[in-house]
Formats: sequence, C-alpha cells, structure tokens
Amino acid sequence: MEGFFVLSAICCVLSAVSCTPIAANEPTCPRGFTGYLEYPYNCYKFLQCDRGRTFVMNCGPGTAFNPSINVCDWPQNVPTCYADGEGIIDIR
Repeated sequence: MEGFFVLSAICCVLSAVSCTPIAANEPTCPRGFTGYLEYPYNCYKFLQCDRGRTFVMNCGPGTAFNPSINVCDWPQNVPTCYADGEGIIDIR
C-alpha cells in the first residue's frame, strides 16, 4: 500500500483532481493498460490506469470527464452528461 499512497500524493498534488483508493466493487482497468477510462455511470469520476493498476479519480468541482479528449471538461462539452439545474446527471 505504501506505493499507492506515494502515487496518490503525487497525482493529487500535480493535478486538479482528487485520488481515492478503489473498493472491491469498483470498476477496474484492463490488465496491462495505461491511460484514462470513463467511470461507469458517473461523469464526475474517471479511471487512471497504470499498467493495469486502477486509480479512481474525481474531476475538479464543476467539471466532468470527457472521454473524447481524456480530461475533465465543462459538462456541456461531455455528451453523456447534462445539467438539470441541480447538478450533472449521467445519461448513459
């Protein structure tokens, strides 16, 4: 676990997103994959994958993960999300 906390601290300090450890029922990255993936049914989150290891990340306040450009973006630019006046809703 020590390596996870070091990586989490680095990614949290260097980015505008927060890092959280994954729970047993969380989605996981494909084996060996490095990159970013959508988090199922939640526009506010995404998966950061490092050689198959999974890190669940949260976008910064007021943003949603845009899978076409692999960054957190304004919600109106993310086709799978929309604002209903109360917040962002994932429509997948």
